[in-house]
Amino acid sequence: FLDRTMALQHCGWLLVVLLSALVVGQDDYLGECGVLVPQAFTCRSIPEWASFLDSAMANAAQEFPMDWKLARQAEDILTKWQDKPYPPQDFFKYLCSGPGAPWPMADRFCLFGFVTALIIHSRHTMNASDREERKRAEMDFGYATTVLGKEGSVDFLDSSPWPVSILDAYININETNFSSYSTYARDVPVIPPRTPLEALHWRP
Repeated sequence: FLDRTMALQHCGWLLVVLLSALVVGQDDYLGECGVLVPQAFTCRSIPEWASFLDSAMANAAQEFPMDWKLARQAEDILTKWQDKPYPPQDFFKYLCSGPGAPWPMADRFCLFGFVTALIIHSRHTMNASDREERKRAEMDFGYATTVLGKEGSVDFLDSSPWPVSILDAYININETNFSSYSTYARDVPVIPPRTPLEALHWRP
């Protein structure tokens, strides 16, 4: 039932995504196919977010090594937006408003960039010697999942160029060594079922 509910939520957002694609900027493309995405999914039109996005993508391409310059960028973002009320209703309203919504928003907030900053900064402090730093990292991993809405209702990170996933946050809570979800999935693959699903048949 939960999977069905989440699927319906994401299908409902598909129309918003398609309509918003009408107002993308020239750099708002995703993947080799050049799929258009809303400007709010990239935030490239806002210099401070564009710079952080480029740095985060370069770091992710190397499988997230320690990069204290990038960590400071993330910390500056978190410091600036730490008093942003949750949930960020103005950003959610923008996503729901279709192609007529003005961009950037008045405060120039970028939800997916903020989530990336939470994960990047926590990645650098999760194994700190200071207990309070480790506790903050744990809380920030958790907050990264929370700000994406109930049951990840506005989790469109996979449809954006931001190089993190909500699963990157989940699997690193209560950990001291960072692992991206892509690395985790490679190192700890799902064991195939002993009986192939196609071999199972219902018998009334």
